[in-house]
Amino acid sequence: MEGDSKKIEVSANVSHENHKRGDNGSIQTENPEISLVTSIRKKLQTVSALSSRCCIHKVPTKLHKVNDAAYTPQVISIGPFYHGKESLQVMEEHKWRYLGVFLDRYRKIDLEDYVKALKEWEESARQCYAEPTKLGSDGFVEMMLLDGFFILVLFLQIRTSEWQDKSDPIFHTTWMLGAILRDMLLLENQIPFFVLERLFQLSEVPNQDDELLVLLKPLACLCFSYFQKMDKFPETTSRSSAKHLLDFVRNCLLSSPIVIPQDERKCDVTRSATELHEVGVKFKVSKSNCLMDIRFRNGVLEIPHLKINQDSTESLFRNLTALEQCQEFPNSEITSYASLMDSLINTPKDVELLIRYGIIVNGLGDNGNVSHLFNNLLKEVNLPTSKFYFSGLCEELNAYCKMRRHKWMASLKRDYFNSPWAVVSFTIAFVLLILTVAQALFSFIPRKNPCSFTMAEDLKRMGASATISEKHDRGDNASIQTENPDVTLATFIQQKLNMVLPISSVCSIHKVPMMLRSINEATYIPRVISIGPFHRGKKSLQEMEKHKWRYFAVFREWYPERDLKDYVKGLRGLEERARQCYAETIELGSNDFIEMMLLDGFFILVLFLKKHFKIWEDNSDPIYNTRWMWNAVMIDMMLLENQIPFFVLEGLFNLSFVTNQDDDENPSLLKLTHGYFKYFFESDEIPETISKSQVTHLLDFVRSCHLPSSTTVLPQSQGGKRYDVTRSATELHEAGVKFKVGESNCLLDISFTNGELEIPYLQIVDGTESLFRNLIALEQCQRLSNSGITSYASLMDSLINTPKDVSLLIDNGIIENRLGDNEEVSRLFNNLVKEVAFGSDEFYFSSLCGDLDAYCKKHWHKWMASLRHDYFNTPWAIISFSAAVVLLILTFLQTGSSFISKS
Repeated sequence: MEGDSKKIEVSANVSHENHKRGDNGSIQTENPEISLVTSIRKKLQTVSALSSRCCIHKVPTKLHKVNDAAYTPQVISIGPFYHGKESLQVMEEHKWRYLGVFLDRYRKIDLEDYVKALKEWEESARQCYAEPTKLGSDGFVEMMLLDGFFILVLFLQIRTSEWQDKSDPIFHTTWMLGAILRDMLLLENQIPFFVLERLFQLSEVPNQDDELLVLLKPLACLCFSYFQKMDKFPETTSRSSAKHLLDFVRNCLLSSPIVIPQDERKCDVTRSATELHEVGVKFKVSKSNCLMDIRFRNGVLEIPHLKINQDSTESLFRNLTALEQCQEFPNSEITSYASLMDSLINTPKDVELLIRYGIIVNGLGDNGNVSHLFNNLLKEVNLPTSKFYFSGLCEELNAYCKMRRHKWMASLKRDYFNSPWAVVSFTIAFVLLILTVAQALFSFIPRKNPCSFTMAEDLKRMGASATISEKHDRGDNASIQTENPDVTLATFIQQKLNMVLPISSVCSIHKVPMMLRSINEATYIPRVISIGPFHRGKKSLQEMEKHKWRYFAVFREWYPERDLKDYVKGLRGLEERARQCYAETIELGSNDFIEMMLLDGFFILVLFLKKHFKIWEDNSDPIYNTRWMWNAVMIDMMLLENQIPFFVLEGLFNLSFVTNQDDDENPSLLKLTHGYFKYFFESDEIPETISKSQVTHLLDFVRSCHLPSSTTVLPQSQGGKRYDVTRSATELHEAGVKFKVGESNCLLDISFTNGELEIPYLQIVDGTESLFRNLIALEQCQRLSNSGITSYASLMDSLINTPKDVSLLIDNGIIENRLGDNEEVSRLFNNLVKEVAFGSDEFYFSSLCGDLDAYCKKHWHKWMASLRHDYFNTPWAIISFSAAVVLLILTFLQTGSSFISKS
């Protein structure tokens, strides 16, 4: 504005020099104040009016700073805020593919009709965003079209088996679907709900009686899997009230009608769970599905079940809280719930107490992680006391705690009546006191005075694409089409659809997802050697390329019968099939790709042969002559991103004239492979269920050797209920569970019978974490018959929470710790399944955890364990107990004798 004023002044000066100032009054129009007012008015006219439709907001910067990752999409952008972000571009191809699938199935509606309809809704959709979008009209419409149909097809595939495509990586990989659903529940990653609804109605999908709400039920069920199982759709949820998917989920979580407290809200904090328990408050898990159904009656605090998953739970809570911060609701229900849980949970001890009562299921492993989650959830969040939904509840709890008699009674129960043995000890002490008093009284009575007294003991004790008719009846006048912007945009979209490449069904070698890589990137990256194309050419790995050429030369010297061109010709025939095994397009040319397979393949074969035959040994070979390199090469060959297809090894092996018989002198390729990786197995034999036709690469071979038969049926829990977590080893031990090392070589052979948990031996060394992480990444990236390794890691994560749990497993011979510190082992397992998408329906040990849970709920087992631990844990404790019993008997006899003598 200062610049505008200066220009006006200059203009006035020029006018001074070139014109005579008559009485015409022209100078008045050049008044700088008037010009400034005009400038301000023009700027005012550019300000867009606020819309009552606004419902999709940018998360405030202060919340982003607390945990930016919780508000940022990891794999897919929905809506304009993250549209075009480079790290999310991989999913754009899947959006086009899904649009093609939809148009192919429903050809009644032309692509032009969808474009035309979206053009009509464009202005209303733009008004839903709190910030202006930079996309032009065509770009905005294309974005809504792709994002809208992607969401619809995704849920149609989840709900209907006929829509499912076995080669679709979104459903073929364990991690991707969970990551996408997580991204769809971010506040900044939304499109208006009415766009989804109208696209769904316009498409004329059969059985629309189900409505869009029912189609989106999987999303609601997904959220309820974090909290409580939802058997039926919440009646209070209506599509008219939903603004977008996150808002829809919020409505589902508040499934019961919320009653707005009418009284003045004065209290916004209460004591921690441990403090409440110490003053006599009892905890009970509520049967309600609604988070807000928390009640306090007759000294019992009822709280709905809450399952805390890796990453997803925190992300969901943070975005629901951000939604309530950015938009006015009658109550800040989710924020109120988070605030109450923050009050109840201060330390891991509070988490442990809520787990014990079934209120919380901890999927994070360490109780400290849960405590940290809730203690940081409301940082930078504004929640006035007048908005705190549980104000009345907190006042009742605080009033209860102020009554001293509640604390005294709780202390009496906790310290003197916490087990049958404590009750027995108290009773014995009381009886001894009575008998001693009686004996003393008898000593003062000189004559017969029959004394009778009664001792009463009253103690008693859970689309061929609805292809646009690009050719649509054009008639003879093509100029009409080009003039119609809807047709032009539809044609442009169709051209992009035609460029989408088909998905390969043989894909087996993947890049590790960023969400897993961010936890410990070093465990997924080769340190000394590259195998396959993903890390080929990396500068830090070039030293090993010389050894590859040397190994290839050694092989040709040993087996000169084959000409080099035979190997090249054989690999040329396998090239296309090999390329399809990689999840990402390989940019290498044909010759470079074949050279890579040749060198990597023969390096692996010679490595195996050197391990099997002493005659192949070379004392000057640094790989075998140095212990560190041998281990480093072996670990690098177990990385998911560092693989070549097993059929390439098999093809080279068969071409080379190495006799393929299954004995020590003429081993098969499978036997050579097993012999090299024998370090990872306890068995000398290859599992009978493994055949070379089933093995996809070396990491897959190692995984198969650790698992039972592929025909193994996933164990089912009784009553159909699925469990995916159990108590820690220490807690199980205190509840009477005994631990025993299993004789099986299979990691999944874990059994629980007659109070004894049998677990196979596990040696933990420097390469253990890398191996487990890559095996888990393989199960995340590929849909396998069961997620066995992930299940094992999840179970061990439940069993091991602290170094004390590690020590207990070591004492029972189940774990051998080569890392030195038990804290390191505890940390390893507590972080192993972070960011891993894993549902209870895939958990192999669900039945086992159900049995353990049922065993621990029987008080008798805990009492017997307490008796053994507290009274019979050493010979001296047994002697003390025996002495007490003898003392009691002698006192009885002495008292009886005194009574008889006086009578």
